[in-house]
Amino acid sequence: MGDSPQYPDRPKRIPIMVTRVSISIQRKSIVSLKLRLEQLKEETKPNEVRSVVSYYETLVKLRIKNSYFRVHDSHLSHFEAVHFLCSQQKWDYKLYLEVQFKRSEPWLRFKFPLPSHLYSLSALKYFTNYLATIRFNYEKSLDKKSKESRQFKTLNQRIKDDISSSAKILYSQLKHIRRKNISLEEGKVYVICNNWKYLSPFYLSSIPWFEEYISDPTNKNAQKYIKDMRWVKKDRFLNNLVSSWIEEVEKQYNLPSNI
Repeated sequence: MGDSPQYPDRPKRIPIMVTRVSISIQRKSIVSLKLRLEQLKEETKPNEVRSVVSYYETLVKLRIKNSYFRVHDSHLSHFEAVHFLCSQQKWDYKLYLEVQFKRSEPWLRFKFPLPSHLYSLSALKYFTNYLATIRFNYEKSLDKKSKESRQFKTLNQRIKDDISSSAKILYSQLKHIRRKNISLEEGKVYVICNNWKYLSPFYLSSIPWFEEYISDPTNKNAQKYIKDMRWVKKDRFLNNLVSSWIEEVEKQYNLPSNI
């Protein structure tokens, strides 16, 4: 037999080494990027939607007595839906939200309606039934100032009414004080100390010394007043509303300044 054919030697395989280099991003850059994204989100939110969010936050604070509640940005789409719904139907969004909170009063699982609850089919049915009932009672009554029509008042109006009622009480009582030999400022202190149970905590929150005056741990009614007054002072929206309206009604009734 002949010699077997000769094959050339195969070249040895040399592995290719690829060095992976991680891309390092400074933490400051990430933080600044996140802040910029949040800023852009804030700038693109319509003022109307933000008003709906703000009023919802206020109603939640009223329900849970917590002035630090805030709506997370991830829930803004729900309030955009509420705003769109109310705009299309020409509904007052404040009244709509208040009615939804009224709907949630008997709920056991939730203390207040979540954003996703605000425009469900049940929410719409409840609100339309509410409007139908109010409209029926209003049309049935010959008096346009009937109790049913007053149910349309918003939270802002109810706070103003409470403050105005307190101012009327002070004005009435100070008429008798004027006959005595004391100043109106001292008379105002006397009336408040003796009639504070008939005055609104919204009004009393403007009296600097009043909280200390009723600070009795054993008095449950006093503790409730203190809790409400502190809540008003902590909430910027309510504090501004209360302060401006008190200033207006005190000018209207010519009430003396606080001591």
